[in-house]
Amino acid sequence: MFTTLALMLTTAAPAPAIDYQKVADETAWKWSDEAATVGHSALTYQTSFDVRLEVKAEKAREVKVTFGQDGKDVFAITGHRYTVFRISGDTLYYASFHYGASGASIVAVDLTSGKQLWKTQLKALGPIPLTSTV
Repeated sequence: MFTTLALMLTTAAPAPAIDYQKVADETAWKWSDEAATVGHSALTYQTSFDVRLEVKAEKAREVKVTFGQDGKDVFAITGHRYTVFRISGDTLYYASFHYGASGASIVAVDLTSGKQLWKTQLKALGPIPLTSTV
C-alpha cells in the first residue's frame, strides 16, 4: 500500500506553471504621469502603516520615504519624486530606479520586520537615440 501511494505521489503530473509574461502581455495597462510620483503613492493605497516623506534642501532631488507603524520606523528608502510604491497587506512593493537612467528593479519588503522579501530586475530598453526633425 505504501509503495502504491509513493508511486502515485511521484508520478503525479506537476501543476502547470503560471506564465507571468503572458499574463502581463494580456493585461490592460494604464499610465498617468500625475500618479507616477512619490507624493501620489504616499497619499493613496495606504493601509495601517505610516508614510513620511522628507526632502532636505541640500539634496533637493532626493526624497527619503520612511514607513512605520505604532510610532516606530520600520523601513526607509531614498528615492526621488518619481519613486512609486504600494502597500498591500504588510508588504511594501516599490520601484528602485534612477530617473535619468534606463532599467529598474521591483522590490518587496515585509513591513512587519523590515526584511526584503525579493527583488527582481525589469527589462530595459536602453538608450534611445533622438532623431532630428530638421
